[in-house]
This record gives sequence, C-alpha cells and structure tokens, in this order.
Amino acid sequence: MKYSIAVLVVTYNRLTLLKECINALRMQTYRFDSLFVINNGSTDGTEEWLSSQKDLKIITQQNSGGAGGFHTGIKAAMEENFDYLWLMDDDVIPLSDALEQLIKVKESNTDFSFLASLVKGKNGNIINVPVLNSDKSLDTNYPVWADKFESGLIKLQQATFVSILVNTATIKKVGLPIKEFFIWGDDYEYTARLSAITPAYFVGSSVVRHMRALEKSPALNEEVEDNRIKFHFYAVRNNVYLIKQNNTLIKRIFKCLTYPVFMIKSIIGSRKTVKKINVILKGFIAGIFFNPDIEYIDTKNI
Repeated sequence: MKYSIAVLVVTYNRLTLLKECINALRMQTYRFDSLFVINNGSTDGTEEWLSSQKDLKIITQQNSGGAGGFHTGIKAAMEENFDYLWLMDDDVIPLSDALEQLIKVKESNTDFSFLASLVKGKNGNIINVPVLNSDKSLDTNYPVWADKFESGLIKLQQATFVSILVNTATIKKVGLPIKEFFIWGDDYEYTARLSAITPAYFVGSSVVRHMRALEKSPALNEEVEDNRIKFHFYAVRNNVYLIKQNNTLIKRIFKCLTYPVFMIKSIIGSRKTVKKINVILKGFIAGIFFNPDIEYIDTKNI
C-alpha cells in the first residue's frame, strides 16, 4: 500500500546545508508526495534559491524559530490530507532509505503516533538520543520500552524534530506545536503529547546525519558567545513551563524552586557568569508566567 507523505523542512540562513538536505530527500528510495520548506526569513540567498526549485512548496515567514516553523508547516500540510508528515531540520542529511525504513514499520501493522530515526553526527557519534517510554507493566512492574524490541523497535516518550515521521491522525487529536516556544523544548513537549495518545517508537534502521557544528548537547556553562548565551533564555523559560505542566503540585513547587538554583550552580566558574545568571533569572521569571495556548486543527475542512 502506498501512503501519502509530506516532508517538512524548516530553514534559517543555512543555504549550503539546506541544499544537501533537499538533494538527499530527492534521492529517497520511498517516494513521498510533497516537500514543504518553511523559510524563517533567511537573508543568505535561501529565498532566491528556493524560488528556482520547482518541486518544492515554499512558505516564507518572519523568523519564528524552529517551533514557529514547524507549527506553520504542519498546519499547512494538514490542509492537504496526508497520511504522514516527515519532519526535519535543514542540517539533516537522511540516508537514501531512511524514509523507507520508517514506512516498513507501518507495513508491519504497527500503529504509532510518531517514529524517530537514529541520528548520527558529523563524526559518526550517536546524538539527539530520544527519551524512552517510562511506563511500567502492570503485571511485572518493569518498564515497557522493550515490548517490540524483537521487531527492532524501542518505545519512546519524546524525541527531537531532527527526523520523525508523524501520523496525521494523532495530530488531529493533539493539535500543533506551541509556536511561542521559539526554540528548545518545543519538540519534546510536542512528541510527549503525541506519544500520550498512541505509542511512539525509535527505528534504528532509519538513519540520518545531523550536520550541526557541535555534536554535544547545548549547555549554558560551555557557551562563550553572547548571541548563544542570550538564546538560553528560551531553554530556561520553556523548561519551567514543562515543569509546571508535567508534575503534581508539590513537585511543581519543589522543582520550580530548585531549578534556577541548579542552573546557577552549573555555570559558576564558567566565562561570562554574570551574563548567564541574568539569562537564567529572566528565563525563570518569564517561565512562571508563560502559559501559551495549544492551537488545534480545524477538522471540519479536512
């Protein structure tokens, strides 16, 4: 059976990597139906290059971060009744059979909300590692993440938007990513919503390369550039929001009180400590009052 699939790529000022990403997508052994590129206001010639690519569906908007880009892209793609959406960043190079390996899971009659690829960095290290499902069996009290391990699948709770195949039936139930997140945490929040409705899985046979400059997870204590440091405001604010959403009242209070202390301790002794403390405190205060709405798909027109 042939499934209708749209690919969504969000880009901002990385034209060279975007070209590699698009070329790799064009070489996929499983043919998708549409390729959306959400251009977040790039100023490096991306818009001009995209306009010359006749096989792409281009959406250009002001820079709203990865969160806003995927929000816009998913909303647009949902108007066209695809079965699945394949989401990825512009610095991702999928191997030629990456999509085919994901589709094989569906062909094995496994229902899912999303499937996540194995992500390797430029040097071959495994990065962007997803979060395993933490549910436990009522019969044994052991975690259930290995329920389908014999089929090469590991049950997940959360993953990044580096390469996930999302079931549009689940999108109709949980709505869109929260665009106000801007960057950092939007993918974990959204995939947690998806997997809460229908199981999600890690597919080790589907491989992509993530060509970001650093393979390590971003850490405020290691940042030295002012422009990078200021963006951690979003990480702190969004993490406080997630603490408020995903815990009991007692845990919320405890974690909200200890989180900024932990963050400040982690950056003591690093360069530009005062600037980093300022970012942490601003993000923490903003997070306390941060309560964005979730936008849902209007299914009447689908």
